[in-house]
Amino acid sequence: MAHIGWEADIRKLGSAWQEIQRAGGVSHPMYSWEWVSTWWEVFGEGRRLQAFVARKGGEAVAIAPFACREARMNRLFGVTMAERGVSQLVSVDLEGAERLRDAS
Repeated sequence: MAHIGWEADIRKLGSAWQEIQRAGGVSHPMYSWEWVSTWWEVFGEGRRLQAFVARKGGEAVAIAPFACREARMNRLFGVTMAERGVSQLVSVDLEGAERLRDAS
C-alpha cells in the first residue's frame, strides 16, 4: 500500500527523484531532477513549490511537483508519463487531495 503526501521542501527529494527516473528507464532530460530543479530556480519566484509523493514501504515510488500560486482553484493539471514515451494529461481534485492528506 502506498502512502501519498505533500512535501513542502522538494529539494529533499532530489536523490529519490533520480532513483525513480533510473528505475523507470526514463532518460528524457525534461524529466530529470536537474531540469526540474533548474526550472524552479529560474521560474519559481512568486510561486510555492510542493510535491505530491507516493510512498511504498517508506520509499518514494512516484513524485509529482506542482508550482502553486495564490489563487482559488479546485483542480491542478499536469503531465505525466504513464508509460515510456507516452505523456498523459492528469488532473488532481484539490479538495479530494486535502481530504486524503488529512485522513492520513
